[in-house]
Amino acid sequence: MTLTKLLFPVLIATTIASCAPALQNQMMEDPVFAPGQVWEMGTPAGTVLTLTVPARDKAAKYPAYSSSSTVVGKPYLIRFWYDPVDSDPEFINVSQLSLISRTGDICYVQQPGKVQVGQILSGAYFGSMSDAFANSQAYVNTGIKDKLQSCTLKRIS
Repeated sequence: MTLTKLLFPVLIATTIASCAPALQNQMMEDPVFAPGQVWEMGTPAGTVLTLTVPARDKAAKYPAYSSSSTVVGKPYLIRFWYDPVDSDPEFINVSQLSLISRTGDICYVQQPGKVQVGQILSGAYFGSMSDAFANSQAYVNTGIKDKLQSCTLKRIS
């Protein structure tokens, strides 16, 4: 047996091991959102919200972008969230939530992939945080929107 044949498996294993951290970091990069992007959310009521991706929230486990704003004199939290493939399928959610009533507009989209300007995504709509907590996981896991209202997200810039 030659030295090359003996060292080849070691070389392959070393190469694969050295790529693992790079692959993990690459998966954590957000292919969907970037600060300053503008998105439109279409709700079941026919309302179209225009939302701008705020600065990234570095404290969040997965890429999240959130900011507070005032809409018609009421405080709101605007949040863009990306969850890569881990224990459930990849998904995003975009929300504008009232900080007073904890109601608002929340749109979940399963497996969005990279989103181009002008692309429209269809998702599941939730009108409150409690509704989203109770019902979003089934949609995220299956992609089935039976008995759920629909929403759209469109990347404007």
